[in-house]
Amino acid sequence: MKRIYIYLCVLGGLLGMNLISPVFLMAQNKKQEAVLKVYNWEDYFDKDAIKGFEEKTGIKVDLSTFDNEEEMFSEVQSHLEDHDVIIVSSDILSQMIEMRLLSELDLWDISNFKNINHRFINPKYDPGNKHSVPYMWGITGLVVNRSFIKENVDSWRSLWDVKYKGRTALLSDIDEVMSIGLLSEGYSFNSTDPMQLDAAAEKLLSQTNLISGYFDIKTVIKKVDDGKVWLAQAYNGDVMFAMQENKNLEFVVPKEGAPFWVDNFVISRDSKNKKQAIMFINYMLDPQVSAKNANYLWYANCNMAAAAFTNKEIINSSVLYPSEVTLQKCSLFFPQGGEEKRAQRVKIINKLWSQLQLRIGHQDK
Repeated sequence: MKRIYIYLCVLGGLLGMNLISPVFLMAQNKKQEAVLKVYNWEDYFDKDAIKGFEEKTGIKVDLSTFDNEEEMFSEVQSHLEDHDVIIVSSDILSQMIEMRLLSELDLWDISNFKNINHRFINPKYDPGNKHSVPYMWGITGLVVNRSFIKENVDSWRSLWDVKYKGRTALLSDIDEVMSIGLLSEGYSFNSTDPMQLDAAAEKLLSQTNLISGYFDIKTVIKKVDDGKVWLAQAYNGDVMFAMQENKNLEFVVPKEGAPFWVDNFVISRDSKNKKQAIMFINYMLDPQVSAKNANYLWYANCNMAAAAFTNKEIINSSVLYPSEVTLQKCSLFFPQGGEEKRAQRVKIINKLWSQLQLRIGHQDK
């Protein structure tokens, strides 16, 4: 920062003496007009945070969005050079690292990394945080509309209850869907055992005549809020946000357990703006900026220094920050076994996903 300040002072003096050539000024303006391409979930940054970065650095942010990680993964694989910063969940991050789609990071360049809660440092999906910087975290559980369901709901198996036929929904994410198939059968959602995966697949195929469909999270929340769906798979942060307007909504962590996930900043391997990408990530880790995003999203923050600037209703929420007892029922998505077993799992669930979509007949509508 000191070097920038000195440079600006000198530049101001030179401008006052008319000693700066038009060519030099044009070169500087061109340099300042760098465009950083950011790929994120829809509505997953406070717009003022983006605006603040642009005003502070002179770097324009070109923000594009995706509805699910299957879409993101396909796009990044096909057009890696078209993206600089990407928001990637812990669910898929290790696979992207194995496929060498991401740049390695030098954490010394990210001074605000010191603000990250130790819980999220050196994760098993990215040892040493060599490729990722934590952003927000959450749990995938059940959202219940209590206007229509009065009885206790504490199990994933409730999604197979015939009395809710046509009034349930799942996320349009095969890993999330497979997780409830495995958990409802009493297995770990990280299983790579073919017999367990096949049993979970059969369980999910038997459900297709009971659910209304598979949808992105915004559609799930809208349907539950409107009363078209009474019970659904959902992310706790989105449920918490909806609860501010609809007090009849409730978030439940099922007794069988639930996926715990972390969304991360990463930089694509073929990024043309890696220096600017590092600047963006570091800016987003500033405590006040990070709190701005958390206050906008109503999500749990990986940035412990942001707590002082975060809405107390968020900090004190048991939906966003569950007790340690509840968290003990949750675990990160990280399939067991070596690369061969994980590849076999991917093959099984991709086949299942095609079968489920064919049976349901109206994916993402």
